[in-house]
Amino acid sequence: MISKKPQKRRPNGEGSIYQRKDGRWVGAAYVLTTDGTYKRIQVYGKTRDEVHKKLVEAQQKSNRGIPVADKPWKLGEYLDYWLEHVVRPAKRWNTYKKYEQTVRLYLKPGLGNQRLERLRVAKVQSFSMRRSRPATRWPRSTSCGWSWVPR
Repeated sequence: MISKKPQKRRPNGEGSIYQRKDGRWVGAAYVLTTDGTYKRIQVYGKTRDEVHKKLVEAQQKSNRGIPVADKPWKLGEYLDYWLEHVVRPAKRWNTYKKYEQTVRLYLKPGLGNQRLERLRVAKVQSFSMRRSRPATRWPRSTSCGWSWVPR
């Protein structure tokens, strides 16, 4: 019976996996970017299997049409792109204006300089908590003590 030898070459389009001198493994492949071109990305890991898993996941996202960033985006730049290319064609004019106002007045001043790939839930939550402190709400009414009274 003939035993199957391990594959030495990966088929075209599957990318490359190799070990660096420092012992870490690197995987590289071409994936779709936001401007429609293809870019070579690299993923790192401690084992070959870990890198293979990350590389396959990145390629599957690309095959499904989920692009990677073609440049290091900041949140403010991305929000401008999102407003013009996603919201404006799909939403009504008043919805677009409300989104634009929210982005311009609240999100860009507070989070606009954050790099998009480094933005984490904790940062957004802390921003949200700062925005919702009692000091930033409407002052309480002195007559009844309610912060909001329905009419």
